[in-house]
Amino acid sequence: MLNWGAVMSYAYWRKCDFQVHTPRDPNWQGVRPIGIGDDKDGVPATVVDVDTARQQWAEDFVEQCVRRGLEAIAITDHHEMVMVPYVQAAIAARRDLEPDFDLLLFPGMELTCRHGYQCLILFDADLLEEWRREAQGRLGIVVASLNDKARQALIGPHRVVRFDC
Repeated sequence: MLNWGAVMSYAYWRKCDFQVHTPRDPNWQGVRPIGIGDDKDGVPATVVDVDTARQQWAEDFVEQCVRRGLEAIAITDHHEMVMVPYVQAAIAARRDLEPDFDLLLFPGMELTCRHGYQCLILFDADLLEEWRREAQGRLGIVVASLNDKARQALIGPHRVVRFDC
């Protein structure tokens, strides 16, 4: 009988979820973090408030991945990757505290194509943000900065883009 453990000692199984959405996705069900200008204790939320809320969400998300035993995930929001850097930072912070911490994050997007078909794009876990932005640009996806409210409204989570793919 063949000993697969000896033959495939270079391979191992990981519990994965390669289609995870964040509160930025238009189909998100649940509470969304605060947005710029939203009411926060009687005053409009600032860029710092939004950034802090996203960081907190990412930390909570990483903890949920751990609780579920996930070892590899792909964030695949529709047409954007806004939350990817926050989750990457949360994973890096967890790794600083626990050197053996092991959660791979594959940045990705879910594209709505012609006839309503959905296409998942997964990028290398180590791909730099500038390359991800380049890929979005080549797909015709405009990326707004956090403090560019007008552009955020234009491309925010409720705009659906269809791609000819």
